[in-house]
Amino acid sequence: MFGRPTNAEENAERQYNGKSESIGGLQQFKLPWTSVNKETLTAKQSFAQNVFGVWTVAHTGRTFCQGVSEKNAYPGLTSWHRSAVRSRIPGTMKRQKREKEWFDDDDFWRETFSYVFAEKRQALASEVVDKALTLTKLEGKSALDLGCGIGSFSIALAKRGFSVTGVDRTKYLLDKARAKARSMDITVEWVQKDMRDFVRPEAYDFVLSMFSSFGYFDDRAEDAAVLRNIFESLRPGGVFLIDILGKEILAKVFQTSSAQTLPDGSMLVEQRKILDGWTRVQNEWTVIRKGRSRNFTLQLNIYSGQELRQEMELAGLVDVKLYGNIDGDPYGTDAKRLIAVGSKPKMNRRFR
Repeated sequence: MFGRPTNAEENAERQYNGKSESIGGLQQFKLPWTSVNKETLTAKQSFAQNVFGVWTVAHTGRTFCQGVSEKNAYPGLTSWHRSAVRSRIPGTMKRQKREKEWFDDDDFWRETFSYVFAEKRQALASEVVDKALTLTKLEGKSALDLGCGIGSFSIALAKRGFSVTGVDRTKYLLDKARAKARSMDITVEWVQKDMRDFVRPEAYDFVLSMFSSFGYFDDRAEDAAVLRNIFESLRPGGVFLIDILGKEILAKVFQTSSAQTLPDGSMLVEQRKILDGWTRVQNEWTVIRKGRSRNFTLQLNIYSGQELRQEMELAGLVDVKLYGNIDGDPYGTDAKRLIAVGSKPKMNRRFR
């Protein structure tokens, strides 16, 4: 059962109850709070979404209500679509015992550390944080660094007076973050936890996810769950900033293979493959060091600017803006990164 609506939602319900509203060329139907009634919607509506109580449901022509099985509720939809729909409905994302995933392997982080956490890139953390704060025009001093790695951004925020929580699931990386903060006499709360499970309702003014720390999971619905956790963890008016390599940029620079010498003298050979209709990229990394080689396979979900904006909006974030770098230049043909910034409404209008 959904949570109680706000006054604004009740007003909207009175205004639109039993009526339809055209939004973006699609017919939107206002549905009851405790169940979803019969839909007669267009084929354009390929997946369900809730935005402040207005639902778009894939065309089924059937009744979807409490007690109906998932498959019967979404006939004709793929398992991916069903999981995406399920991820939007509070309380329906089933927690399962997770099998070991590629990023659970500490050897991967050890062997690729000098590449993934290149000193030159980490040295820019302080400058990047200053630009991020300028870009977001942030109010408040409580921050969450999600997928914090070795803590460079967490520490930079703490040095600027923020109360910071750094979250990562990898002990190897968090140990390095703790040691670095300790050596600088800087206080950060370090939490070893999967970002799919971390949520602190209305605890933070600022959440950031830097250097492609998003999209690691096989099921894209789990990315949506992470965004929903972020939304819930933000205070009203709080800001979320995410930095990834956008699909448009990847398409321009994509190479099937490459090799480079790393700062520690080892060699990294990469072989890349686009999967599932440009929704995922697979990297096979071979690290050659002192006559020994190690092989690792990793996969990431990839998002275009529009796809990322849509996912953020579906999680409840508003005023989502896209930039091509941390300086705030437009996300266009010259973009180097995909930076998205969204905020939580000062009046929380999401379902609870």
